[in-house]
Amino acid sequence: MSVARNTLVQSSLTLGSRILGMVRDILLIAKIGAGPIGDAWATAQQFPNLFRRIFAEGAFASAFVPTYARTLEAEGAEAARDVAQEALRVLFAATAALTILAQVFMPWVLLLIHGGQADDPESYGLAVLLTRITMPYLTFMAIAALLSGVLNSAERFILSAGAPTLLNLSLIPAAFVAPDAKGTALAAALAYFVAGVLQAGALWWGVNRQKVHLSLIGWPRMTR
Repeated sequence: MSVARNTLVQSSLTLGSRILGMVRDILLIAKIGAGPIGDAWATAQQFPNLFRRIFAEGAFASAFVPTYARTLEAEGAEAARDVAQEALRVLFAATAALTILAQVFMPWVLLLIHGGQADDPESYGLAVLLTRITMPYLTFMAIAALLSGVLNSAERFILSAGAPTLLNLSLIPAAFVAPDAKGTALAAALAYFVAGVLQAGALWWGVNRQKVHLSLIGWPRMTR
């Protein structure tokens, strides 16, 4: 695929994702509305959005991609695969542990972050539940960010550019599956989990097609 065509496809996918994101927000805001349930849903979205910025757009991507690409160029595909493998296992272990801890301590975490919300038991209790449901998205998002870095280093940009669309395509149907605001918020929170599975799964498939076979099983080697 030529550079111009590749750029056009990437730009189209990004634009399409932004449009779908706008549609998603309009539908969910219209269905969930303001008030205690809307506040709880807004709180539950903060964690997935924060981690998406950190992993997909922030420090992790900035650190991993140059390291992987440099190893690929200097030492070859096998050495680069080892770098990705070790990073994946460390990342999976760390984010899974953080997710488990968050499930246990979420009431206190939200109390520290949104102490005022505890004054409304309905909003606070629902915020804890919804955030517990969305929290596993952290692990899937971290895996997806690493896999996107592997694909980008191989100059395979289309799948990584299109993966964010899966989040919007998962969340939009949530606006229609429940008759009330609370049910819609629960459906949307579950959709984050589904989107994480789809994004990580699609990118894993793409990485395997590049003959970069990774595994979550085993202990990482901390030295080379």
